[in-house]
Amino acid sequence: VLLGVSGARGLLDSKRIVICRSPEQVGYYQFSSWVESPTSQFMSALRDRLRTSNTYAAVDWIDSGIQGDVRVDVEFLEFCHDVQSE
Repeated sequence: VLLGVSGARGLLDSKRIVICRSPEQVGYYQFSSWVESPTSQFMSALRDRLRTSNTYAAVDWIDSGIQGDVRVDVEFLEFCHDVQSE
């Protein structure tokens, strides 16, 4: 299995934590950040979970240079701290 990210808006591929005040108003926390971007965290967790499932002979990144029979492209559409209901 080969894993890759087919799309992530700039907000999602950043180490800055995104805050959603309304559907039209999105920003960042000023003094807080991720150690690793949410897309990287999710993809690493997905890879590790697929590897430990022992379902596939190998699981790696699309750009790793190995051949694979299955390709999984993940598209991240939204990931934010929604403060609308707080």
